[in-house]
Amino acid sequence: MIAANLMGVSNVYFLNLPDTMIMHDGITVSLLDEYIEKIEPEIVYVHSPKDYHQDHSNIAKSTLSSSRKMKNSIFLYETPSTTIEFRPVAYSDISDVFEDKLRCIEVYTSQSSKDYMEKEAIVGLAKVRGQTIGVKYAEAFEVARLFKW
Repeated sequence: MIAANLMGVSNVYFLNLPDTMIMHDGITVSLLDEYIEKIEPEIVYVHSPKDYHQDHSNIAKSTLSSSRKMKNSIFLYETPSTTIEFRPVAYSDISDVFEDKLRCIEVYTSQSSKDYMEKEAIVGLAKVRGQTIGVKYAEAFEVARLFKW
């Protein structure tokens, strides 16, 4: 919750799914359906299904299923655990907020021991994506659906 507070996020919802055991199934999709219908997001950001971590991959697939009736855009983001099959087509310059991002990651202590949360990996990935679009730091996305632009 500390990271959410740093980002100014006031509403955080938890599905109470077991860590490392998230499935892409009717249970997960139904839980996500409830929140997607309630929130009605215009844009959804979720892990790419092309991720080595099974929870990341499965929650991405379930989110795509849950968004099936929504008129929204869906952007799939990468992490250091995303596979080489990830093919970004959209980029966002995060140079102005990159230090804030690092602070949020630092307080996300439940994941601090994970390889994909290593600061050097996150900085390196942001630099590489930044070089692609000519800025200091960037994030890259695959686009699952672009509803409005």
